[in-house]
Amino acid sequence: DGYRKRLETKLQHKNAQIVRSERLLRVSQDDGEKQTIAKSLEDARGESEEILKLLEQIHKQMDEFKKSD
Repeated sequence: DGYRKRLETKLQHKNAQIVRSERLLRVSQDDGEKQTIAKSLEDARGESEEILKLLEQIHKQMDEFKKSD
């Protein structure tokens, strides 16, 4: 349960990072800066997807454990 909570917290932070990056991407005027922000945004989205997959696996395992009781 502790691991799940840490992942959920990490996901919240990652989602906040995505929102910030999207906002910065819209207002940035510099092309080089936009490329850096876009790369950071792409990385953050990938990390968010990985966290979601891990959480899904944890939920499945918890469901299976509850069914076996």
